[in-house]
Amino acid sequence: MNCAETRELILEYYGRLADLTATAPVKEGIPRIQLRIGYIPSTNQQILLHVLAMCAYDIPILDSLSHSSDPYLRLELYPRAFFPFSMFPPETTETKKKTLNPKWNETFQMAIPEEYFFTNGSCLCLTVLDHDVMSYNDLAGQALIPLSTIPRLRSLAAKHLPPPI
Repeated sequence: MNCAETRELILEYYGRLADLTATAPVKEGIPRIQLRIGYIPSTNQQILLHVLAMCAYDIPILDSLSHSSDPYLRLELYPRAFFPFSMFPPETTETKKKTLNPKWNETFQMAIPEEYFFTNGSCLCLTVLDHDVMSYNDLAGQALIPLSTIPRLRSLAAKHLPPPI
């Protein structure tokens, strides 16, 4: 019988989800997020993850009355076994009203323990949501990026950020 620890199974699950994101074909009409992302080693065996959330394209119409959406981007670290909410709360962009192609140009930095950053299955989860005032926010799209695939930066200067993905 196959046997694995719970943490190993969770990491394998998120690794597979991230692989699905990486191999998904890019098609016209499917939501896309444009980012510039990289990391630099920090102090005390920490990695400083730097994310510039630039914009998104082709967000689906999720507000039937306005025939538009009010999108925002949520950035989270997974799996929660490594990144509990209390220590690693989600980050969010500003909500952009009535648009299917939001432009955020917002920068985020997250300090991540080095041992978790380079663990297969540790991911940055990017979720685009439509803000709703009267009900729950609607999911517009989601992608996972394995932390171990994010490029190292020479510095946090904009000129050293990798090209948009």
